[in-house]
Amino acid sequence: MDVKDVAQNIIVAVAVSCLILGLFSYYYYSKDTNRKNFNSAIVITWLLIAIFPAFLISFFFPSAQADGSFMGFKVGGAFGAFILTWYYGVKASTKGIDTDKLRADLDKLKRERAQQTMMDNSKEGKRIAKPLAFKDIYRYKIKQVPSKEIRLITGNITQVDEVDIWVNSENTNMQLARFYDNSISGIIRYLGASRHKVSKMVDKDTIYEELKAKLVGILRVESTAVISTIAGELERSNNVKQVFHVASSRGQPGHGYLPIENIQDCIVSCLKEAELAEYKELNPKSILFPLMGTGTAGRDLFQTADLLINTAVAYMEDNPDCQIDHVYFLNYTDLDLGLCQKVLDEQVRVTPIR
Repeated sequence: MDVKDVAQNIIVAVAVSCLILGLFSYYYYSKDTNRKNFNSAIVITWLLIAIFPAFLISFFFPSAQADGSFMGFKVGGAFGAFILTWYYGVKASTKGIDTDKLRADLDKLKRERAQQTMMDNSKEGKRIAKPLAFKDIYRYKIKQVPSKEIRLITGNITQVDEVDIWVNSENTNMQLARFYDNSISGIIRYLGASRHKVSKMVDKDTIYEELKAKLVGILRVESTAVISTIAGELERSNNVKQVFHVASSRGQPGHGYLPIENIQDCIVSCLKEAELAEYKELNPKSILFPLMGTGTAGRDLFQTADLLINTAVAYMEDNPDCQIDHVYFLNYTDLDLGLCQKVLDEQVRVTPIR
């Protein structure tokens, strides 16, 4: 191999390396809508890309012309190829990022306006909420612990079949709701019960009976206490491995059920419960929370969602090796979803996964 061949190989290697590095840099920084970061990086990015045609033309085609005008001057050859590629590449990229940023800002404004309308309606008592018919999952990665996620799942709880542990927001007396009450407690109790193959009537109140057996001689538990039971028929129908009943409200004669003050501690209690050795064989990786206290207990939806979600984020950050990887929050209505998304959008410790 003579000197010319060696030189050709070196030129090609340098040119290709510059092109690959430039393309990789462009891909990386094109996702950054921060103008300060983007503008400073894109100039260098296109300098690297422009080196590729300039090197090849100057070495392999020294007599070739790549003519054009640049700021009123005519340029040609390898230098012309370099200048034109660099200049128009930077110009096109900057224009493109401007368009993308405007679209992103417009979408953000629309979303913020919708969320603010929901909050205003909620505060004024106009809680006009539409049930979400379809199941969708919105994922948010915890920046400090990338393997952990907060997830919002929409629709009816009966559609959920990807979560290992379901949390039942219960009262301090651990009195499950009746089968046909419009509550998470009643739904879990009914779906967990076994039914006759022909008549479909309940023949074993599975979850209720196990919970009752665990509470023999106990009329009341402390707030935030967790009692776990098997999932009954939910294991077959919805892939549920365990049900955690957490005391998030207390009953008062003549007043119904009122939420406990430290309702966010229910999140910590359930996540700690999942760490116990008795669940290691089940290997639970996900847990589903309702928006505890916002139903019959009547807590403010936005404030409660903010407390619950931020407590879950903080726990995962403080316990990066915990058993649970994905914390789900059930959003039954569009109002639930809008306000939970607002909480997460304002939370700097998480980032959405698109």
